[in-house]
Amino acid sequence: MGDFDLTYGEIVLQTETGGVLHPNDQAFATERLSFSVGVTNPAPSETGLLTVSWWLNGAEHGGETHMGAKPNDTVWLQWWSPPMQQGQNSLTVRVEPEDTLTFNAGERTTQFTVVAHPHRDAMPEGGEAYHEGWTQADVHIRIDNFLGDWLTTGDAVVQFTGPGGESQGIQSRVEDGQVTFHQAWVPTVGGEVRLWITLPHGNVNQLHGQTEVGEVHNKVVNMAFTQDHTKETKTHSEAKTVSDTLGGEANYGWDFGITKAGVKVSYSHMESSTDTDSTQYDVLYAQPTLHSRTDAVPGQR
Repeated sequence: MGDFDLTYGEIVLQTETGGVLHPNDQAFATERLSFSVGVTNPAPSETGLLTVSWWLNGAEHGGETHMGAKPNDTVWLQWWSPPMQQGQNSLTVRVEPEDTLTFNAGERTTQFTVVAHPHRDAMPEGGEAYHEGWTQADVHIRIDNFLGDWLTTGDAVVQFTGPGGESQGIQSRVEDGQVTFHQAWVPTVGGEVRLWITLPHGNVNQLHGQTEVGEVHNKVVNMAFTQDHTKETKTHSEAKTVSDTLGGEANYGWDFGITKAGVKVSYSHMESSTDTDSTQYDVLYAQPTLHSRTDAVPGQR
């Protein structure tokens, strides 16, 4: 047995054009899926060659020889699926290092469900994208965090879906509360947009939301989202305890925020305030969901 186990991240499932898997670990039978996983080498030496195999529902469906990972480095492995049958599915990636004296073989498994598309005329993914029912437009998506401020940064994946199930996925970044695409392909009628954002800080760092695409006006589409939150009313000492428990200043504005009489207060205020417990504060807890708004105008708050 070797001295080191390779570390495996979660298997990530995406559709062919970059969209993330649907909620509840489901995908439509009209979509082609890719599977990727990050494998980290925790050892002070290189792994050497890695033999990688992908197993779908207990049967081997693909493999490769990877050049391996350097010390304390992560390599990404990817595989495209064959046509999927509807129902429950299991996918396993197995990795066997050439250097068996140092490294142990390992594997990672994920479960997912393939379902029929709800629209009976759905076509395979990309079957109608760029054609009838789609147009090119500048897309502006405004995103506010749970405190009502701009969401300053994050990695974004946006998936546009037409009424027939055909889809177009794009990856980008959030910059000062905006995700912008120039001349992206979008559905003109009956389309839907799904948005996923990965934040660089906090524990609530995977956000998601969806809405209708709306009107394409003068080749421009505007949308707006706000991160949801829950609220609890606390005394000063209770609010201070909560803020410390949730990570203090490091996570303030990412996982939680505090208001006094409806006005946001800083973390330093909680540290230095001489308020007694007769003063009430509202603690706002960040949620992973985004709700759409109708006041989407680029560059305005």
